[in-house]
Amino acid sequence: MQQPQPQKEAPIALDLNAQTLKSNTSLLTRIRTYMASAIGIAAGILGFSGLTGFLFYIALFFICSVFLGAKCDFKAGKYFPSGFTVYGGGLGKDMILYLMVWTIFYNVVHVI
Repeated sequence: MQQPQPQKEAPIALDLNAQTLKSNTSLLTRIRTYMASAIGIAAGILGFSGLTGFLFYIALFFICSVFLGAKCDFKAGKYFPSGFTVYGGGLGKDMILYLMVWTIFYNVVHVI
């Protein structure tokens, strides 16, 4: 009697899945970076300051998150490690970039 051979297809599928998750997460990070920059430019040009600027960022961040969720049919767990990655991940990290761009454009348009 021959012993059954172990299947070699399962690890390949897991590798492709890990590569896909990495690719999706990388793409999401780039989208959020461009989004934070664009929102910072808009807030600076529109002259938002103080709490209004932060609320502007948070509102547009969540609007963009809804669009990203819609792009993956609101099944984020299928494409990312968790749903939080799409709907709330990067809020703090991208806010630093937003603050920098917002400050630069506000000063260029309204101060100088």
